[in-house]
Amino acid sequence: MDQFLGHWKLVKSDNFEAYLKAVNVSLVLRKVASRVTTYEEITQDSDNTCHLKLTSTFTTNTLTFQLGVPFKEITPSGHRMKTTITIEDDKWIQIQMADDPTATDSKVTRRLRDPDCMIATYEAGDVVAYRTMARYKP
Repeated sequence: MDQFLGHWKLVKSDNFEAYLKAVNVSLVLRKVASRVTTYEEITQDSDNTCHLKLTSTFTTNTLTFQLGVPFKEITPSGHRMKTTITIEDDKWIQIQMADDPTATDSKVTRRLRDPDCMIATYEAGDVVAYRTMARYKP
């Protein structure tokens, strides 16, 4: 987990709007979300509680979780999910299982290309998107 801790800024996005469509995000939200710069702050408390804070011009959303323990998540688009985050083979794996009929299962895998570059792979059905994040100091 330690390698993922810190502040990250989106620097490149490929096919993200198609991914958002695959997970049933509305057209307006897709257009906005696929064009704004997002920031992620990943922290871990002394009791191993983890936090993923996602920030953009329009919204801030924070996930609080324990690795390997399923938790309820409401996505920025309002979908209810049952989410589990694990670290496997130096990859951050986030499985989102739909908890309402309008949601779609999804998987996000984060891995470091190098200590200052994180690649996130978003998968829903047969749609795959990639987002590249650069480590930064706020």
